[in-house]
Amino acid sequence: MIDISLNLEERGLRGFVRSLQWTLQGPAASEVVGEACADLTRGHLRGLASRRHRPGLPHNFYGRAADAVVSEPVKGGAVITVPHEGLALRYYGAYTNPALGDVSLRIEDGQLVFDAGEWRAQVRPTATDADGEASGFVTYGGPYTGLSLRFEEGEAGATTLVIGNGIVSYAFERVR
Repeated sequence: MIDISLNLEERGLRGFVRSLQWTLQGPAASEVVGEACADLTRGHLRGLASRRHRPGLPHNFYGRAADAVVSEPVKGGAVITVPHEGLALRYYGAYTNPALGDVSLRIEDGQLVFDAGEWRAQVRPTATDADGEASGFVTYGGPYTGLSLRFEEGEAGATTLVIGNGIVSYAFERVR
């Protein structure tokens, strides 16, 4: 709900505020609020794009995601989606561990999926850093729901997938 309180002496301004109040009800309010939230999301992703994009990478995943933000009005609000796979593409690919073998991350129906060969699970974010970027992930579905995943980036831009936490964790190097 949006509440606007004004102490106005001029009648013309009061009429304008009443008109604005009637305009911003129902679907119109959902549309206005949805677009405002979509603009905030786009701005946030563009900010991440300017701070996090590494020179030499062919794609700016955050910039592409910002361009894909969509607002859909629904009864009583709006749904903001980023139907772009760019953020998932940042981690997409094959990873290997000398003792445990190969795993892969791929996109199925717009969802990042962890594939260990014998089993698969969706990958969902669970934590964000100070910039609002996903910093922790968990598997969802399959026999190992709740398995902790995180991605670490080395100085040369190499990505390591770390499965598990603390003493029971396994590092998988990205296969280029």
